[in-house]
Amino acid sequence: MRDFYREHSIFLKKNESPKIREHLKTDEIPYCSQWNLTLADGAQIPIYWCEWLIITERPGRTTARFQRDYYLAFFFAPNTVSDDFMRKAIEFSDKSKVGAMQKIKDQFTLDTHRPYRAERLADGTFLICWRVLKRRDIYESKIEWLRSNFSASL
Repeated sequence: MRDFYREHSIFLKKNESPKIREHLKTDEIPYCSQWNLTLADGAQIPIYWCEWLIITERPGRTTARFQRDYYLAFFFAPNTVSDDFMRKAIEFSDKSKVGAMQKIKDQFTLDTHRPYRAERLADGTFLICWRVLKRRDIYESKIEWLRSNFSASL
């Protein structure tokens, strides 16, 4: 992951802002970075990149086990993304249309493919959140999804 962050110029630092935690709906302190998504035409789209970890203790018979849940979120400033992009992201996060087999599978395995949340906040900021595994291939897939679906505000 160090190579991933270096190659993409993502420099994370703690963001203790209560407003960011409120938007992310977490009590955990996220690590965030100002970052630019580079599109195929060379355009640079500013994004606020945040990731955080929630550790849950699972008591066992003799020892406790700890579950680590990783999250990744992207904030887009107001008026930087088109309605079309917001619609695509919101539809992609909507799991109401997935089939019964996928719903059963999602109960037993982590869905790192679809965002669990995509919404326009009251101040016009657009937010997309995923549960992820802290693996380069999964982070790269999020960047590729953004690149292939992004459309700027007109």
